[in-house]
Amino acid sequence: MSCPDKNLCQEQIAFQGRIVAGATHEFQNHLAVIKEYSGLINDLLNGKQADGKQADGKQVIKRCREITANINERANRAAALADALNRFAHRGDAAVSAFRINDAVEDLIALLQRFAAQHNIALEAKYGGRVAELMNNPSLLQYLVFLLTAPLIEALGEGGKVTLSTSAAKDKTPVIEIKAEGTTSSLADTGPAPEFLKDYLNELAATLSLDTTRKKIRKYTLSIPSLTETRQIR
Repeated sequence: MSCPDKNLCQEQIAFQGRIVAGATHEFQNHLAVIKEYSGLINDLLNGKQADGKQADGKQVIKRCREITANINERANRAAALADALNRFAHRGDAAVSAFRINDAVEDLIALLQRFAAQHNIALEAKYGGRVAELMNNPSLLQYLVFLLTAPLIEALGEGGKVTLSTSAAKDKTPVIEIKAEGTTSSLADTGPAPEFLKDYLNELAATLSLDTTRKKIRKYTLSIPSLTETRQIR
């Protein structure tokens, strides 16, 4: 992990711990459901039904198929989460590496879904095409996006929505737009101002703009260049 200073390193570690904790809770939920379904299958195969009556063979087969489909769905969700967590962990292996913005945002969205669900917020993504691969610090970038996104999720009222959109600027520089829409009129005052994030932006050689012209919408636009094109990598 590469950090511009000791405090940033500690903050990133805390962020990563929060992500891991959320993911492990989700794994526990998936495993609990799978265990429950497995118990139902065992009861059915032993001829037990909720009403105490003897189970019909055809009904058992039908019900087992339904339960198996649910188990597969849960297992697939857990596997997808594990893949996202694995990629998230390995993005901190090097100070600078080649990656795609869409991939980094997709993994972060997957890992933050539980956090958004706890606040009854919709967390969505829109991925632009032809967004070039770049050389930068993906771990720090994900942390920066989290710093911008988390306060919005926490401030939005139930039914609010946060959308992360990726695109390419006219000069082909990758861009991430973070847009929050909700019912609270104080949304424009939520979250860190761009100047608070100066050190993070400098480390990424990135630029950030903030649009608060509408009270119930807060929108950040983050432009992330390749470090090899802007300065000597430290």
